[in-house]
Amino acid sequence: MEVELVQTTLLKPSGTIPAKWIAKIGDTQMVHIRYWEMDPKTARWKTITTTANYCPIHHILYLPSDYPQGCPDCALSNGN
Repeated sequence: MEVELVQTTLLKPSGTIPAKWIAKIGDTQMVHIRYWEMDPKTARWKTITTTANYCPIHHILYLPSDYPQGCPDCALSNGN
């Protein structure tokens, strides 16, 4: 069975990173994603599969570990 993964972007403090949207987790505003990060020790790309938060207002993905206060764009628009 072949599954088509949707190309999206993940917002990190260092900028945006291309990611693949794997699956939505019910009505939780969370999704499974896959992205690639350079390993500084080996200088090779490593695949990271994790759960990210999705903001339906701004249509962005972000990691709760990077933005514990929630969507960074919502925080900016609220003056935080």
